[in-house]
Amino acid sequence: MRIGFTYNLKKDKVRSDPNGRDNPAEEDWDDSDAEYEDLETIDALAAALETCTEEPVVRLPCDHALPARLESEHLDFVFNIAEGWGGRNREAFAPSLFEIFGIPYTGSDGLTLSLTLNKVLTKKILMAEGIPTPEFFVVRDLGELRDIPLPFPLFVKPCHEGTSKGIRNFSLVRNPDELERAVSWVLINYHQPALVERFISGPEVAVGILGNGPDIKILPHAEIRFTEQNPFYSFECKSLVDEEILCPAPLSPSLTMRIEEIALAAYESFGCRDLARLDLRINETGEPYVLEINPLPGLSPRYSLFPIQAAAASMDYKAMVRALVGQAMKRYSMDRRGRNARIQPKVWAAKPNGDEVWKGEIRNRVREPDELKRFLNLDDACISWLKEHGERLPFAVTPYLLSIADPDDPHCPIRRQFLPSPEELNDHLGYADPLLEKEHEAAPGLIRVYEDRAAWCVSSFCPSLCRHCLRRDRFQSDHQNPPSWDRIASVLDAVSLNPGIRDLLLTGGDPLVYEDGFLEELLLKIRELDQIQIVRIGTRLPCTLPQRITNNLLRMLRKFQPLWISTQFNHPREITKDSAEACVRIAEAGIPVLNQSVLLRGVNDTAPVMKDLVERLIRIRVRPYYLYQCQLVSGTAHFRTTIEQGMGLVRALRGRTSGFAIPQYVLDTPYGKVPLGPNYFRGREDGSVMMESYDGRLWKEKNPVSKPDIGN
Repeated sequence: MRIGFTYNLKKDKVRSDPNGRDNPAEEDWDDSDAEYEDLETIDALAAALETCTEEPVVRLPCDHALPARLESEHLDFVFNIAEGWGGRNREAFAPSLFEIFGIPYTGSDGLTLSLTLNKVLTKKILMAEGIPTPEFFVVRDLGELRDIPLPFPLFVKPCHEGTSKGIRNFSLVRNPDELERAVSWVLINYHQPALVERFISGPEVAVGILGNGPDIKILPHAEIRFTEQNPFYSFECKSLVDEEILCPAPLSPSLTMRIEEIALAAYESFGCRDLARLDLRINETGEPYVLEINPLPGLSPRYSLFPIQAAAASMDYKAMVRALVGQAMKRYSMDRRGRNARIQPKVWAAKPNGDEVWKGEIRNRVREPDELKRFLNLDDACISWLKEHGERLPFAVTPYLLSIADPDDPHCPIRRQFLPSPEELNDHLGYADPLLEKEHEAAPGLIRVYEDRAAWCVSSFCPSLCRHCLRRDRFQSDHQNPPSWDRIASVLDAVSLNPGIRDLLLTGGDPLVYEDGFLEELLLKIRELDQIQIVRIGTRLPCTLPQRITNNLLRMLRKFQPLWISTQFNHPREITKDSAEACVRIAEAGIPVLNQSVLLRGVNDTAPVMKDLVERLIRIRVRPYYLYQCQLVSGTAHFRTTIEQGMGLVRALRGRTSGFAIPQYVLDTPYGKVPLGPNYFRGREDGSVMMESYDGRLWKEKNPVSKPDIGN
């Protein structure tokens, strides 16, 4: 694939003076090329892009020769950081050319770039969308300052500049004289109106967003702590790199969620693509306000916020660039050779009734490290490690799952759940059987913890092996054949000898790996037991192998109502067109679907990801039911969070999404499930109870304790 790289290069001297002085005053510092990149950044990006292609990267300065270069270079793809030159639509210059020549490119289109560069239009759109941003007014002439509609302190900046151009330490004004000076300076030096906005004095937080749609990844937030000399992101501050960056930022879960709600709403409202950085400030009541949206964030490997945030997400510089390229190529449905992937047949494409589709997925599941190269960009060291530890850490993944994984991001939630990691070797607390299931067996594979329920591990086979599986050391069989009818009869005899059992869960492994005919016979025998009121099937296949949910299977299952399906989606990326259709078809067959997620560090342990997951589940008619604390299973230390983190996550959801979309957070123990959650009860006072709302406010509800009726 032939990749081009468009950019604008800074001049050698950043703080140059148009009048030739060696030490110009701050208002005379030349910021005309402040938005452009230095040679160090351009070289670093070019080196990273070379890991995405086998051909040399074509460097394309964004100048008057760019149209001719685009026409002659025969490019398949362009990585764009060009700021353009000239007026307020300058950032749209390069993207418009790419579209004229029909060349796919990274980042937002010209419309989004022009809108976000125009700070006045940005604020008007934010306000129309209900997204908090500081109040403002625009000054085109000093005479307009006779009436100042906002209280001091105020902040002054040009209407359509970026990278702190036109922002100096005197841009923060506290009285009319300072305001007039700052506005006059903008009008004279930038030949455009001045934007005057209410100054938010609280902490400043940068939100980095990478990706599109269900693949959106919010990078760890960065809090910028300024000095007294440079108390905000002025040109002086950026030129001197005079600030402290805390990444991840020390923010509460509820504030983090509010920030991310606002940032995502803004990202989507402006049609941002692939990446953006949003700058926010927090007011004295804890409410975030959007200051600016930057779809062309700085990418300096030395000081830019976006790469710092990516590094905090364990993405090195080259991995970050590959992820950006991958997101853009996915938008264009391109493969790594620059071809349109829509013309490439999917290995699972077939009719809903085609059993050969899901059986083919199982036959072709990937179990050898070298096979992974067909789907993922893995280096030789990774392949060697997988081979070295293959006996101790076997893996199996269907082609379907690998097709929805990010080929470049080692922290992709699909890869993290299904591919072995060196972290699995560093677990000193894990057990092979943390729930002591062997001690609870009433018959081989029949686990009874509760009086009225039992779980039957009817299968020991899964098409794809979850790294966090409760039974990962006991159920990794390649044996897909069903149990013998003699063994089945012995289990059903054990059930009948315990007449209190009314609810039977079929689990494993995965029961749906068996043929429809076998499952039908099994369910008929279970229904012969009058004591069984409810049958549940525990299966990940609606998520991991949705092609198994055929019309024939559903026609058979609906004969055995009441029947429920419990499945497991752990991340929004797993909700694809295929898995969504599978879940909707199950629901339309009259079979309720419950979701039982596992809380996994690095997969779904942030409130925005969990909120996105549960809301997507509701839309495909799946009820979020349980959120399990990750068990003390051997090799899962890297997945486990603290229980306090889990309770904080659930609390962050309360009041911010539909109540029935919030799963119950539980810890499974050898003695049954224990509900975990924040306590909103704050005690009694004078015949009332004190309760705390989701956002921390207290409510006093009259609830007198009645005196006992002693009687005669």
